[in-house]
Amino acid sequence: LLRNNLETKATFQARLIAPDGWSTDTDFSELTLPAEGKGEIQLAATAPEAADEVRRLMTAEIAVDGVSQGPLAEALVTVVD
Repeated sequence: LLRNNLETKATFQARLIAPDGWSTDTDFSELTLPAEGKGEIQLAATAPEAADEVRRLMTAEIAVDGVSQGPLAEALVTVVD
């Protein structure tokens, strides 16, 4: 969920930074929101087929109007049988 706290419309971009062995689209997905607007960008990643039960960090890089805000969201992911 993205929220535009700016006083003008803004374009938000997001992409996943997946752990080694995972696959995801490296391109940014984009959404333009009006001032005070809310919206969603859906991102997906594919886990490796082999389960190793190791916890790994997955992050989402967010950019606002083309300026990266860095990895702002994170999750721990594990592949299990």
